[in-house]
Amino acid sequence: EDKTVAEFCASLKSKWEELDYYIEDMWECAYDQKLFW
Repeated sequence: EDKTVAEFCASLKSKWEELDYYIEDMWECAYDQKLFW
């Protein structure tokens, strides 16, 4: 499927935001675990 550069960048950006959110979540969980163990 062919995408324009703009579409490609937009989809890449949203993927990165998802990833960012996920990583932030993981870090918060890891930090919480450290507090409780």
